Amino acid sequence: MSNYKENDIVSLKLVSGEEVLGKFKSGDNGVITIEKPLVMMHGPQGLAFGNFFATARQENGVSITSNQIIADDLTGDKVKDEYIRVTSNVVQAPKPKIIT
Repeated sequence: MSNYKENDIVSLKLVSGEEVLGKFKSGDNGVITIEKPLVMMHGPQGLAFGNFFATARQENGVSITSNQIIADDLTGDKVKDEYIRVTSNVVQAPKPKIIT
């Protein structure tokens, strides 16, 4: 976990099978803390984000012990961009499209 910088968007595969992504805050003493954790879910229109810890205060970071993580990596660009869009308070302008 030492190869991540604060605010990197990371993906964690847990022993439960869940895949959680969030903004990296810290990783020491066998615990990783991520902010705004989300999971990927299958919805009627395809993949969607859902709350990882629905009953927790969403503004707080969530700590996960390293023995519960079987794999970790930086989140891929497309998912990372969508994660940032979904969790941001700033509304981003849509990308320009070519109209024919």
